[in-house]
Amino acid sequence: MNEGNVKKIDEYIAQNPDAKLPKTHSVIIKGENKDIQVYKIPLNLLFYNIKNGRFAAEYLELKEKLGRDLEPNKTEDKKIIQKMLLELDPKKSLELENDLRKYGQREAGISTYDGYIHNGNRRMSVIQNIVETGNISADFLQVARLPPNVDEKDLWLIEAGIQLSKNVQLDYGPINTLLKFKEGIDNGLTPIQVAKNLYGYGDEKQILEKLEILKLIVKYLKFIGEPNHFKKADRIVEHFIDLSKITVSEKRMGASTDELLAYQNIGFQLIHDGVTQRDLRAMKKIIKEEKSKLLFEVNPDGTISDDEDEARYDLLASTEEHLNELIDYVISESERIGGDFRAPGIKREAFALMADMVHSYKR
Repeated sequence: MNEGNVKKIDEYIAQNPDAKLPKTHSVIIKGENKDIQVYKIPLNLLFYNIKNGRFAAEYLELKEKLGRDLEPNKTEDKKIIQKMLLELDPKKSLELENDLRKYGQREAGISTYDGYIHNGNRRMSVIQNIVETGNISADFLQVARLPPNVDEKDLWLIEAGIQLSKNVQLDYGPINTLLKFKEGIDNGLTPIQVAKNLYGYGDEKQILEKLEILKLIVKYLKFIGEPNHFKKADRIVEHFIDLSKITVSEKRMGASTDELLAYQNIGFQLIHDGVTQRDLRAMKKIIKEEKSKLLFEVNPDGTISDDEDEARYDLLASTEEHLNELIDYVISESERIGGDFRAPGIKREAFALMADMVHSYKR
């Protein structure tokens, strides 16, 4: 709790009776619906919430670029965060600015007791921009000021309940949605609690699946040498869903740990090289078909009974040879270089074999 800022806000409200607006905002705290008083607070007494899920991936990259955490109560950092928010979606920022200039703020944001915004960060960045371009009278944000006893779980549920409902998840983006789910778990909520509060039912399956996809993306970013650069995976989340299905299926079929690791990293390199989602799915078909060749009817002399099956068997045998060669190579190279699958040799040689398999299958 920023006690110094609490005092400043309290003093401002006491000295300015018109700061207390004739309206309240409904939120859920400790599982109960509460009507929270809305105030009109000067921007200099309010701070951006750097944990806001809407820009989680962008903030991680910005933090790494600067080499430090940002402190939103400092003027310099507040300006950096504002710029980031305005640039998240310039078109939407401009639309919001035009609306605010024409009609003013119509929907209240939500702030902690000490002035950190948990809903309305982008609104505040746009209003700040309006002020900086000449409209000094706009230097306020309407916020429902939460009571001081709100904890991290409550804050997550309040923000996620507003911003992560199914009809607004597209605005969040797939990566930031996944990161927000993880934050809920990190704050002590169970997957069932996350599911129930977001979707209204206690089925944790969806949440657990999303968390596993995020873990896979974290591994991928390390694989390509870009840890924490989550925006690099924002447009290809569906690829990781398919890759996860492949590895889960193979695990159920008895694949070894080494094989699963090889399949995972084969998929990572294909994704990094820009393979389409459709071609990535060919991995599963290749693996399945090279295993299913044992089901063909084999003559006593070792030939295949049907001519069409014989040609197909030859292709599958070739595929199996490539696959086994690839797995052995990736495993051996991993051991040789201490687990670094990004070695140039693997990129040039091992994954070229996977491309051959995909092309052979498509033919």
